[in-house]
Amino acid sequence: MAFSRKTFVIAVLVAAFIALVRLLAPNDEARIRKLLDTLAREASVPAQGKPVTDLAAANRLANLFAPGLQIQINLAGAPDVSVGSRTELVQLTLTAKSHASPFTVDLLDPRIFNLGSTSAVVDATARATVSGEPDPVVAELRFHLVKVEARWRVQSVQNTPTFE
Repeated sequence: MAFSRKTFVIAVLVAAFIALVRLLAPNDEARIRKLLDTLAREASVPAQGKPVTDLAAANRLANLFAPGLQIQINLAGAPDVSVGSRTELVQLTLTAKSHASPFTVDLLDPRIFNLGSTSAVVDATARATVSGEPDPVVAELRFHLVKVEARWRVQSVQNTPTFE
């Protein structure tokens, strides 16, 4: 069976279109990495001293989390952090940024596993560098992510069990 030139051109165009869509539309792993980068960047935004601006920044951070979020982080030498709602997260963010020195948060070497169509688990090393402090605060964290309205959101954050 001989292919006509028209059929060949159509096949090449379809293949090019599929390649372009794959190139331009990021896969779930790329979207998760972007979410984690945005999370670290939004957590690092310093307080501006303007209530509306600070509230908007806290809400941008909270919007990265799914409804019914659960955060439980224990750090040596620091009070435990326990958050159970977006509202609580916004309040904690506003309080922390208004009373603390400026700081930056980095999520180092995120490892994505158990990636499904609607959920994923990510282990990452969180490093918080506080302005004026010589040593950063480091913690191994596990993020449970879910898709909410076709967008990845953080469902829970907790310390990763490690051998010490």
